[in-house]
Amino acid sequence: MATDVAAKLADAAAALYALTPGEFTAARNKRAREARADGDKEFAAAITALRKPSASAWLVNMLVRHRTDQISQVLDLAASLREAQQDLDAQELRELGRQRQQLVAALTREGRRLASDLGEHLSDAAADEVGQTLQAAMVDAWAAAAVRTGALVRPLLATGVEAVDLAGAVAVAVPTASVEREPDRGARKRAKPRGPSKEQVSAARALVVETEKQADAARARVEEIDDEAEALEPRRERLERELRELRDQVRDAEQALAEVAQDADRLERERGRAERKADGAEAKAAQARAALERLTAP
Repeated sequence: MATDVAAKLADAAAALYALTPGEFTAARNKRAREARADGDKEFAAAITALRKPSASAWLVNMLVRHRTDQISQVLDLAASLREAQQDLDAQELRELGRQRQQLVAALTREGRRLASDLGEHLSDAAADEVGQTLQAAMVDAWAAAAVRTGALVRPLLATGVEAVDLAGAVAVAVPTASVEREPDRGARKRAKPRGPSKEQVSAARALVVETEKQADAARARVEEIDDEAEALEPRRERLERELRELRDQVRDAEQALAEVAQDADRLERERGRAERKADGAEAKAAQARAALERLTAP
């Protein structure tokens, strides 16, 4: 691919992978149409090839964009821990694993809040994939580089046995960050491991504390809302009861109105018959008066 096309594609991909999943496809297709209209078929084909990110990959991308400092702190600490863990005993390794799990859990909770802030709902399954991706980034340098691109299209998974599979995980237009290969085992044995600094550990602990505090605050708000909703329940029940009573009254009134209408129709018919009888009686009375006048005339 020509350099200028690659550069344009990188810019387009950076913009597209900053969108929500629901906006991605339409925006990508629009850019491809515009490129074709400009006669740039190669650029149009490259844009069309960009894959829509999964929900979990999208959220990891959003964490990279909107929680950059937190992601960087965690991944930088993870890199230092990978170097230091060569000299750790079994107990220390278990503690290291526990700390990683805490950081992943804290970042995943922060991700769910971020998704909500961006107007998206994250399913439990997608949240699990976010945690798996962050865990992979903490234990594998190449996975961490893929996460830092902010252009994942699918989640990552660390098996603990083999390297994280990155095939097709990152948008083709956005190259992964430069990552030095880890030294071979012999070199690791000769090299003196470099442990995490106190500042890095403190920053990671502060991140855990802060995100857990935010989670507690959010959970407390949920409980407050539940209490408010529970307090509204008696009023809702009363209003529903009053509404049922009013509907019954309306139904009774409609029935009574129908009966009144029937009575009015009946009376109207009876009035017509009575009026016709009155007219006939008046005519006969007039005839009788006329006959009487003739009989009594001098």
